[in-house]
Amino acid sequence: MSERAPKRDRYYRGGLPHHIKLPDDETTISDPSSGHVDSAADTARWETGGDETLASARSGAPLLIIAVILSLSIGGTIGFVIAQSESEQNAGELPSLRAELQKSRREVATLRRTLGYRQTAAAETSIVRPNDGSLARIAPGAKRYAAALTRARHKRGGELVLWFAERWESLLRDARAGDLQGRRADLLVQFFSAVKANIHPGDFVDWQLEMLSQPWLPELSFDANADGLPAARRDETKTNLRFERASICNAAMALNQLSTAARAVLMPGLRCDDDRARITLKTVDNASTDDLFSAFAAAVVQRGLAVVDKTSSGTRILLIGDLPD
Repeated sequence: MSERAPKRDRYYRGGLPHHIKLPDDETTISDPSSGHVDSAADTARWETGGDETLASARSGAPLLIIAVILSLSIGGTIGFVIAQSESEQNAGELPSLRAELQKSRREVATLRRTLGYRQTAAAETSIVRPNDGSLARIAPGAKRYAAALTRARHKRGGELVLWFAERWESLLRDARAGDLQGRRADLLVQFFSAVKANIHPGDFVDWQLEMLSQPWLPELSFDANADGLPAARRDETKTNLRFERASICNAAMALNQLSTAARAVLMPGLRCDDDRARITLKTVDNASTDDLFSAFAAAVVQRGLAVVDKTSSGTRILLIGDLPD
């Protein structure tokens, strides 16, 4: 009969005790749960020793549970400390990252401003403004002409001349790229349209020719900024004007700034806001004023409007109007 194994040689599996002797002795396993019992003495031993064995198992279980809980607690604490340390490290790096981002944004903004300044400077170098002497002629000349219109019982016309002269001078002092087709052409259309509403229709064509030839009007009757416009002869000017669905009235006023020997005049019956009064004109580079006027006249005719092309005292004149009903 085998002796009872000491406590150091016992282990537990599924809550049932197993008695295992050391390998250097004969090994006998007594397991009542398996149904194989060596003898009655062994059975008695299980009956008397069972309580001690189960008690040992019960006393060890709380320790095992406590150990597991402590292990989990320690692991969770270590994980929290590590995560907290990483968060603290990231939090410590965040201000420096923000500072670097702000620095990069400032550098980008500086580069953009520099580029804008260079582009503006490049555009400014291509703009030539009239000299002060030429601009000083506008106000006195406008006053004299307005007074003459008032004496001829065209008081409203005189007031409009003063209104126009003030704005024309302002545009020339604040010259910008594209003014010839842009702001200056727009102002001329506004001015002529306002006068048309306050003048006899039979006088409108002659008055336009008179106004465009006033000797005190820079960039219409003489070249004030030395850019070659308006030219004295209509075959001297080389330009690259383009019109994309532009108003015929605006295009005409742009052409009037090219040469003192060529004029595009609006007939009183022409409506500048008419959908037919829009043209697209893409000319060859460095076309002469004469070529531009011819292309303009052809485009107007294609839109179903009337054009009278004549020459008077060496000046080419295009009369533009609506076809009679």
